[in-house]
Amino acid sequence: MRLLELSLTQFRRHRSLTLQMTAPCVLFLGSNGSGKTNLLEAMTMLSLGKSGLGIEDEMLRSWETDFYRVQAIVASDSGEEKRLEVVSQVAPRVQKASFINDVRVPLSQFVGSLPTVTFLPRDLDLFTGAPAERRRFLDQLLCQVSPPYLQALSQFQQRIYPSPPRSIR
Repeated sequence: MRLLELSLTQFRRHRSLTLQMTAPCVLFLGSNGSGKTNLLEAMTMLSLGKSGLGIEDEMLRSWETDFYRVQAIVASDSGEEKRLEVVSQVAPRVQKASFINDVRVPLSQFVGSLPTVTFLPRDLDLFTGAPAERRRFLDQLLCQVSPPYLQALSQFQQRIYPSPPRSIR
């Protein structure tokens, strides 16, 4: 899978940005605070449907905006191109949607559309830290390549961490 184009609208530091990824290997250079990590975070958004840094959606929008959009054109090894998109808004109501080729799909179908592995400095704990961190890392990878694994993990987490009952007014 290869990323051909990445477009951000009101995502973190980038109000509007489109990058063409013409080379097989792309290097992002810039001073501190210029938005390099935001680009990597946008790519994980297209892999997982959420921030790979564990940041909540409301923190991903540019300052004083109502929505963000992350779009990409990707190509498989066979050359088949797909258009991926994640949109989150707060007005008129809070909602988030994921799209493949401009067709809205549930997150469970979207995860893994652009498989990525993100290794951050904090991930050094994978080698020395608690087993739960290794499981979290492996779960994140396996969910991208195996929809049945994603479904089983989701069902398991719902049993272990049930959502609180809704209050009836």
